[in-house]
Amino acid sequence: MPKDKSSAITFGQVKIKLDGDTLTLKPTLSALLSIEDDFGGLASAVQSLGAFNIRAVACVIAAGAGVDISSEEDATKMQKAICNYGIADAAAIAIEFTTSLLN
Repeated sequence: MPKDKSSAITFGQVKIKLDGDTLTLKPTLSALLSIEDDFGGLASAVQSLGAFNIRAVACVIAAGAGVDISSEEDATKMQKAICNYGIADAAAIAIEFTTSLLN
């Protein structure tokens, strides 16, 4: 029997504080499609995140938070913030978020 998610407005949302800014990763169709476009599917995304690929972590966090990192400057800023936070810890949050998109 499927879980009843209708009562939890924040179901699947994950927060991360990068360089003083709290980002809320929201499981939207837009985030899902962005991650699928970047990785070819959620399984590939989780594999890249599990390998602690900083670009993958940045892509997933940006997709979930609705942040545009298409410019090299914005991508580098996000990657530096992830390094400051801790790549392994940020990857764990990104994996939690990505797997929530499966539900």
